[in-house]
Amino acid sequence: MDKILLSEIAGAKEIAELLGISTAGLSNLRNRYDDFPQPIKKLNATPLFLISDVESWMEAHGRGGVRRPLPNPKTGCYKVLAVCGRPRVGKSFLISMFSADTYGYRTACSREGDDFTQCEVQNVIWEGLDEGFAIFHSTDETMNGMRSPLTPDRLTRFLNEVNDFIRECRQDGWNGERGEHYHYIEIFTPPSEFARRIMVSNNLDYLIITDTPGVSENYGVVPIEKADLVLFVLADSGMAEANKSFVTLVEAMAPLVASSKACFLYRTNASCDDDDEYAEMQSSAERAMKRFEDCFNGLKGRIIESSLDVLQPAKAVLGVPIMKEKKNSPSEGMFQQRFEEKICQAFQTEALNNMEMQFTTAIKEADISQEQATSFLKKILDGLSEDGKESESDFFPIFRQSQHNRVKTVDGYRLLMNAQDACRKQLQTLYEYFSPFTSENYPELWQQNCIKYLYSALTAGIKIDIGIGHGGHPFEDRPPVTMLTSEAILADELLAAFTASDDLGHLSIYKKTFESNGVQSNSWGYVWVNLKDDGLKKLQIIKSVGLRNRSSNSLYELVKNCYIGGMQKLAEYKFWITALTATGGAPEDAESKAMTIIKNSGF
Repeated sequence: MDKILLSEIAGAKEIAELLGISTAGLSNLRNRYDDFPQPIKKLNATPLFLISDVESWMEAHGRGGVRRPLPNPKTGCYKVLAVCGRPRVGKSFLISMFSADTYGYRTACSREGDDFTQCEVQNVIWEGLDEGFAIFHSTDETMNGMRSPLTPDRLTRFLNEVNDFIRECRQDGWNGERGEHYHYIEIFTPPSEFARRIMVSNNLDYLIITDTPGVSENYGVVPIEKADLVLFVLADSGMAEANKSFVTLVEAMAPLVASSKACFLYRTNASCDDDDEYAEMQSSAERAMKRFEDCFNGLKGRIIESSLDVLQPAKAVLGVPIMKEKKNSPSEGMFQQRFEEKICQAFQTEALNNMEMQFTTAIKEADISQEQATSFLKKILDGLSEDGKESESDFFPIFRQSQHNRVKTVDGYRLLMNAQDACRKQLQTLYEYFSPFTSENYPELWQQNCIKYLYSALTAGIKIDIGIGHGGHPFEDRPPVTMLTSEAILADELLAAFTASDDLGHLSIYKKTFESNGVQSNSWGYVWVNLKDDGLKKLQIIKSVGLRNRSSNSLYELVKNCYIGGMQKLAEYKFWITALTATGGAPEDAESKAMTIIKNSGF
């Protein structure tokens, strides 16, 4: 036997460091994988491993890391698509159209109709990538960070390992609900020509496409509510199944996707060889969607109904013909043309701007005075407000001692999950509050436009993640919600620090304020700060309104008050400026008066 040099062997501690896990995690990893290298020698203190054996195992199992650096977008412009639907309706097949290796993606992910998404999947379509890869994010350290190239054989093995692990979690009692287990797959891939055309038309650096594992209320770390366009996929597989999908849609999804554009992709059993056949197939899809209108009978007459694309299925459907698995077909070409048009239309249509114009026009045509409009709107908002008085219950000291991190994975997803839960809860609250408003109760057109625009402005406001901090790391959350949540909680301290010091740069002040309040990071070099526009205004509103002083007995309540409350108050502030200006107020006076109004209102 050849001699082994000391430099070629390592103990358990060093092998764990090589893998980026703890020694306890190494023990779990050895128990999970039968093919993990056996020690070449077992000492009393530690087993000894041949480093090359472990490195070979790491390479085979995607533990070796990404060899090439990822591009860093210059502007960070992106749009988000969320693809939803019950299992095995073809979500992954549709997403494959955006990948440069469309058919390789299908081979690995579509699985001949078997749904592969045991957990959420986030696809990042990124121009400039040399090659695509997948990465698994998990709170389980033995699985977190596992990577794979997008070659069909390696990706298939990667997905099998992920799915086996998730099945283990389910056997141990995890049912997919949000709790101590957080898992999702992130796939980075260069764009197909189809995706590239969409990105060029909309000046995007990348596209984010989220794929959910069936329709459920238990959405994980890949949120659908932040999507610019929600794609709901249905298959022509019988009325019972379709109705079940729609009931779930109405009950669970409508509040979340309130201000997002929506499109229903209805998979038919028809193929198309020319435009006439495609038009016939599209008409069939529209007729099928009209049959589901009974699901929405209880919603008729609601003022907010007409502002929700998700409740207009017959008007927002695109028929999906039969397409071939392993090559392009005339059907796929015709579908992609119409699909591209639908996506670009959604990205380029500012629904909120249209509602603002309708609101302003209705106010002026009805000759509504500022006093009338203000009285009506305050009455509407007063019914929504909770008690905003200050309380002795204050979670902030515990937050400072809890060793948070500005990066979601290092933070254990704590701030991210609480921010998402608070956002969803507030969207549900807004939906339930505004749903009973009907045209019968408010017959005047200006009142209806007020309610519709106010609801849309508030829901859009709390769904947009805004802050002064920006993250440029390739694996940074897009946007970096964990950092922005910390920033909102520390609004008072940040504003005081920026006012007090002119010597340090903005990033240095930002970093120092975070760290002095218990929020750490090892990647400050990827962060930049912009003290302009809405990010700074949001911090000023959080401090001025005193959002952090409101009662908080938990991290969730602290996040809800500061982060979600800050975004809703920013939306209210903008809404009031529009309303006051529409009724004759000067813009500068409107800003001052708007701030006074939101300071005296609840949340």
